[in-house]
Amino acid sequence: ESKGNQGYVIIPMEPAAVQFEELSSDDEELTQPHDLSREERFNQLKNEANSLFARAEYDRALCVYQDAFEQADTDQQRAMIHANRAAAHLQLKDYASAVAESSEAISLDPSYLKAYYRRAIARQENKAYDLALQDFDQVLKLDPNLAAAKDGRAKCAKLQEEHLNQQKEEAMSKLKDLGNMLLGNFGMSLNDFEMKQDESGSYSIGMKPKPT
Repeated sequence: ESKGNQGYVIIPMEPAAVQFEELSSDDEELTQPHDLSREERFNQLKNEANSLFARAEYDRALCVYQDAFEQADTDQQRAMIHANRAAAHLQLKDYASAVAESSEAISLDPSYLKAYYRRAIARQENKAYDLALQDFDQVLKLDPNLAAAKDGRAKCAKLQEEHLNQQKEEAMSKLKDLGNMLLGNFGMSLNDFEMKQDESGSYSIGMKPKPT
């Protein structure tokens, strides 16, 4: 919040000319940053950090957000800074820090929609799909019509399903490798066995018939 014009006042003179008059020492004191109110200083630093964020200077933005946090007077202001720092950590792909900052924001303001949304994204990137889905559900509870949350939840659910299928395939592969290792002691492998379904729908495993 600048006051005056860089420590000077402009005195109009003749039409094509202006002259700068230095302020007195008493007037100059009034323009110093330390004379801003705490709230004005908070807003000044927050806006500066937002500008750095917009220019993709995320590390610098994090530092200035921290300076703003130290000027915060209310839980709402502190929650806002935590949520903004979470957004910066998301851009830096520091998902653990994004989760931590979002959680701090939520602890200060349990209805902070953006904090839940950012934590959902961070948890999704960390493959904590169950927790991410819980956060998306909370976002939709706060705003049932938020399209980004609806799309995000659908994407997260799909990623979770794919992840579970991949885990199943990896587990089956490991079991197959273990089975082959054990059967190898007897000159056999799982390829020597087959699964059959009887009339009742039950399955059984037996040796494959050997070619004659």
